[in-house]
Amino acid sequence: MAYGFDLFTYMYENITDYFNEYSKENNLNIKLESSIFSDKIITQEKVSYDNALEYLLYRKSQKYDIYAFDPVYMKQYSKHLEDLKYYIPQEHLDMYSEPTMKEISVFQDKWLGLPFFIKYMVLYANNIFLNKYNKPIPKTWDELHETAKYILEQERLLNNTELIGYNGFFSSTFDTVCGVTDLIYSFRDSKNSPFPGFNSENAINSLNKIMELKNDISPDGMFTTYEDYSYDMLFESKLLFSKMWDCGQNDDYTMTLMPGNNEGVSGSCIEAFSLGINKYISEEHKKAAAEVIKYFTSMEAQKKLIIKDYKLFTPLMSLYDDEESCTFINCELGKQLQGINRDNSLADDYDNYATKIEKLIYQFLSNEKTAQEVLIEIENITKIHFISIKSMKEALIIFILLLITLLVVLLSIILIFIPKLKPYFNFLSNTMWLIYIIGNSLIIFSEIFYYGILSVFKCHMINSLRTVGYIGNFTPILCQLLIKFPIINKYSKWIEKHKLLFNLFVISIEILFNILSIISPYKLEDIYVEDGQNYNKCHINNFIGNLFYRIQNIYILIIYIGIIFLIFLEWNIQETFYYIRIFFVVMIMDGLSLILIEIIKTLNFNFKILYTIRSVIIILFLLTNQIYLFGIQIIFNIINEKKEEDLLFIKVPLSTINQCATSTTNESSISHQSNISSDKNDKSKTSQTTNKRTSIVLSLHNSVNIETYDKIINNNSNNNSINNNFYYII
Repeated sequence: MAYGFDLFTYMYENITDYFNEYSKENNLNIKLESSIFSDKIITQEKVSYDNALEYLLYRKSQKYDIYAFDPVYMKQYSKHLEDLKYYIPQEHLDMYSEPTMKEISVFQDKWLGLPFFIKYMVLYANNIFLNKYNKPIPKTWDELHETAKYILEQERLLNNTELIGYNGFFSSTFDTVCGVTDLIYSFRDSKNSPFPGFNSENAINSLNKIMELKNDISPDGMFTTYEDYSYDMLFESKLLFSKMWDCGQNDDYTMTLMPGNNEGVSGSCIEAFSLGINKYISEEHKKAAAEVIKYFTSMEAQKKLIIKDYKLFTPLMSLYDDEESCTFINCELGKQLQGINRDNSLADDYDNYATKIEKLIYQFLSNEKTAQEVLIEIENITKIHFISIKSMKEALIIFILLLITLLVVLLSIILIFIPKLKPYFNFLSNTMWLIYIIGNSLIIFSEIFYYGILSVFKCHMINSLRTVGYIGNFTPILCQLLIKFPIINKYSKWIEKHKLLFNLFVISIEILFNILSIISPYKLEDIYVEDGQNYNKCHINNFIGNLFYRIQNIYILIIYIGIIFLIFLEWNIQETFYYIRIFFVVMIMDGLSLILIEIIKTLNFNFKILYTIRSVIIILFLLTNQIYLFGIQIIFNIINEKKEEDLLFIKVPLSTINQCATSTTNESSISHQSNISSDKNDKSKTSQTTNKRTSIVLSLHNSVNIETYDKIINNNSNNNSINNNFYYII
C-alpha cells in the first residue's frame, strides 16, 4: 500500500508491472498488486494516508504485505514493522549504510524500512534576471539577500512589481518542519558540524535572517502561501529565488544547493519514501515481501526505474559516480547536497509535534513572538529535559540543601560517642544508630541520582537506595521494640543477643528484592507536557517488574505497621517510656513522607516542580527527624536536669499513672466480664475470642514493666519506683 500524488500515482503502477515481469523471468512465483491512495481519492492528502496506515497497523491487519511510509513515522510504526535484517542479506543492507540513509532506515537497531527514492529541498535560481544583472548564484544567505534586494530595486524602476525575491516555502505543516530544520542546519559552523540544536545562537541567527528576507524581498503572506502557488509562480518565472522540493530541471531556472550562513555550508531537508514489511502477515508472505523490497532497492532497479525512467534522486550514493546515471540526473548536485532528516525519534505523535512547530513558526513570521521565544518552545516540544545544576537554579539550591542535610545526618554520629550525651541515646546501641544514620544517608543519595540524564541504571539505583534506606531506617527501631516486648519470650532474648544479625537479615531481604528486580528492568517513559518541558520517568510496564515493586512496598508497609503496633503495645513500659514517644513522632513523619512520595510518583506535569516538591519533602522530614532525635530532646533534657518543671514534659506522680493503668485495666476487665455475660445470652464464641484478644492487647498496652504472660494478663505486675516516684509523659 502506498500514497501517490501526480506522477507518483502512475509510477507505483508502472513499477508493479516491472516487478511482475522480473518475478516471471526469475521464477519467483510472486505476484505484486498495488493499492494507491492518491490525492484524488482522499481530500486531506498525505495526512489521511498516514492515518489510514496507522489504523491498519494498530488493528494488526494482514490485508497488505508491504507499506510505503514516511520515515518520520518510524517510531510510531516500529512495533508493527518487521526487522528487515532477518529477511534481506546484510550485504544488501550495507548499500544503505551511508549515515543519512541509515538514519531513515534504522530505529533502535532495527532495519524497519529501505528508502525507495528520495527528494531534497533545493533552491531554484532565476537565470533570466541573474544573467540580466550579471549576478552569480548565491552561496550564502547574505549573498541571496543582497542580490535579491538589488535586482528587485532595479526591476521596480522598470515597473516590474510582480517579481518576488524569495518564497520562504513554509506552505504546510510538513514543509514548515522541513523548512525550519534545514534552515538551522544551514547555519552550522562548518560542513562537518552537527545540527546546532533549536536553542542555540546559530538557530536564533537563522530565524532572524529569514525574517530579514521576509521583510525586505518578499510580499506579505508569501512565506506561508500554498505550495501550488509557489510552483505556479516558478513556472511563470516570477520568483527570483525559490525554495522547493526538487522537481526536475527548468529552462529558466538552475536547480542548486540551498545557501548557508557560511560558504560551503548548506542544508537540504530530505523526504524519503520507504518500504517496510507488515509484521502480522505469514512467514511465507514476509519472505515474498522481502524479495519485492530487495528488487526495488537493488542497484539495477534504482538505476533503471528511479534514475532513468523518473529522473529522481536515488538513496544509493554510489550511483552518483555512475557515468550512465549521470546522463539522466544532476550527479554533481546529488553529491554536493547536504541532506538533513527530520528527527523520527522526537515524539510518539509526529503529526501533533509538527502542528505545534508550524503554529510557533507562523507566530514568529507574524511578529507575535521573538526567535528566541519560539526556539525555546520548539526545544521544549522535542527535547527530553533533565535535572541539571547548570540550567536550573532550583536544582542548584536543592542540591546544596541535600548536601547540608547529608552533612547534618553524618555529623549526628559524633553525638552518640560523646560520653556525657550517652544517656540520651540508650534506646539504641551504637551499631544500630549507625545503621539508622546510614539508612537516612541512602535516602538522600537516592535524590542525588536524579541529577543528569536519567537512565535505566539510575532508575534501579534510585529505587534501591530509597527502599534500602527506609528499611535501614526502620530496622533498628523494630529490633529494639522486639527486644523490649512487654512479655518475656525467647525470641526477644535471641534478638537481643544477635542485634546486628537481625538487622542485616531484615535489610538483606530488601536488597534481594532489588537484585531480583533487575530481571525485569525499568524502562524510560517519555512524558510529554503540553506547553511545558518533556522529561523521562522511570517506568515498569511488565508483570514481573510490577510484582517485585509491589512486594517491596508491601514489605516496607508490613515493617512500618509492625513498628506502629509494637509502639502501641509498649506505650506504657517504664524503661522505654520516653523513647517510645520520640520514635512514635519519627515514625509518623516517615509514614507521611512515604505516602507523599508515592502520590508524587503518580503525577505527570512540570518535572521541575515535581522534583522540587519530592526533594523538599525528603529534606524536610529527614532534617526534622534528625534535629528532633539528636538536638531538641538533648537540649530539653539538659534544661530539665536544672529545672523542676520541663518545657516539654509534665511531672506526674507514678501512683497516678498506676491508678490510671489499674482503672483502665479494671474497666477492661469489667467490659470483658460484661461481654462474657452477654455472650452467654446472645453472643457467639467468635465474639468471645475477639474480646479476649482485645483484652490481651489492652493488657499489654497498659503494662509498665516487661513481665511474664500470666502476670500481665492477671495484672499482677509490681511497679518500681523511678525518679522519686515521678514519671515523664508527653
